[in-house]
Amino acid sequence: MKILIKHTFFITMLLFPFIYCNAQKDISLGLDRRLEKEKLINSFADSLNNSKKGKALPIFLSDECIDCKASFWPGLHTPISVRKKILSKVNNSNTLLILIKSNNVFLKKICTKKPNKNEYPNIKIPDIHKTYYELILERIKEIKNMKK
Repeated sequence: MKILIKHTFFITMLLFPFIYCNAQKDISLGLDRRLEKEKLINSFADSLNNSKKGKALPIFLSDECIDCKASFWPGLHTPISVRKKILSKVNNSNTLLILIKSNNVFLKKICTKKPNKNEYPNIKIPDIHKTYYELILERIKEIKNMKK
């Protein structure tokens, strides 16, 4: 019996560091994912901030349903308007005005996709009913109000 207790104790002490290290990895992976999401959103905003007249529109502007991609949300049960978050980081009002004047059809599309009710029951995505065009106009107003 004493030998069994000693072996159990020895095995536990031997495995504890590995279990502890794996738990730390899981926490850091979660932080890495959050940072990656933030980096991606920042890169989308930067592509607009650094855009010049005559250049092609960034590809994410053609995805009116980007808000439905739960991979961008802070958590599976905390949806956000990804489009609004991207635009909130855009400070180049000239680029936004160029987008509005372009009359691009992609900017006036409304997302008709609904979150899967089995996966996300009772989820309401903020501003999903708005077009990029409307969100851009809102952002232009915000920038003007900040300058006052």
